[in-house]
Amino acid sequence: MTQLDAAAVLERAESERKHVRSLLRDAATVFHEREGDLFPRPEAVALLAEELDSSRETADRVLSGLVGDAVDPVVQLSADGERNVGVIDYHEHEFWYGYTDYHDIDGQRKKGVCAQCVAEASTDDEVVYVAEGEGEFTEGATWDAIEARLQTHFERAHPTVEAVDVQTGATLASGSTIAGNAIIHTGNASAKADADMVDGMHASDLAPVYDDGSTKCHIVATERFGAEGSSTSSTGYNTIANSDITFNPDDYKDSDGNLYCRLYGHLKHWDNSGTTYARMYRQNAASSVNGTEISVSANDGWGVGDSGWTSLNDSGYDSYHLQLKTNDGYAGEYNSVLLMLGVPA
Repeated sequence: MTQLDAAAVLERAESERKHVRSLLRDAATVFHEREGDLFPRPEAVALLAEELDSSRETADRVLSGLVGDAVDPVVQLSADGERNVGVIDYHEHEFWYGYTDYHDIDGQRKKGVCAQCVAEASTDDEVVYVAEGEGEFTEGATWDAIEARLQTHFERAHPTVEAVDVQTGATLASGSTIAGNAIIHTGNASAKADADMVDGMHASDLAPVYDDGSTKCHIVATERFGAEGSSTSSTGYNTIANSDITFNPDDYKDSDGNLYCRLYGHLKHWDNSGTTYARMYRQNAASSVNGTEISVSANDGWGVGDSGWTSLNDSGYDSYHLQLKTNDGYAGEYNSVLLMLGVPA
């Protein structure tokens, strides 16, 4: 049995990862220069190996990075049992870019991407985009409609930006094109929770309407509280350490200053009777957020609590924690609790 030194293997893997990352931009250019042409995957790998002066193995890894990026115009589609790679079409605008995407389920579709999000993001899940056939954009949506929605997002999310150097997904701030979730928490307070977190909803002003039965809102951000799996037997609210989400509500309010929040959680009570409760708590202001309490009774087993939409009138940064309690001193816990922010639809 061959045994390898873990530290040495990790060092080599990290070196290879950095090398692949450094080639992504040049690799994207290879296909942009050949816009309108698709290449069978083996030929695409050979082309990249020649253009990048690299091995075929490295070229294959670079190509996987490009086609795995949700916001890069280099696409891969299968026809007649063969995978084909390239840029179908691409066009740049003042603050966004558009291209023809191909989705394994949805097929061919128009996609518009906020270029400023790309410039600021570390992963493609942080980038706001509009795709034909997603949310309110049905099949056949026009480029004008896509641009109008991106304009709304750009003015709200990047109000101080005057000019954008349009670059595609291969130039994300981290240099990575691999999808992932950026978390807003202490130490990363400026990050926006623009990520697909629940039920396929895009956490942006481009999202579909989410109705709790009394209030209809467009989702503008979603994020999970940390310390998932925490429990308490306290009958008074206990603040859960490391559960915090730090953000400035002003960043998400609409032009009229409106913002709503909603808690949606997976809770459990560990006795035959009794109830587990959770709510959102402001650490800096030392007060709970009215209307955010959720609960699940013991006979529900693992159940879902939903606070519904409640107005969030806070201004300025605060660290929002999750608080947990039970009504009878028996243990209660949460598997996950999601915070949704929305503006009136």
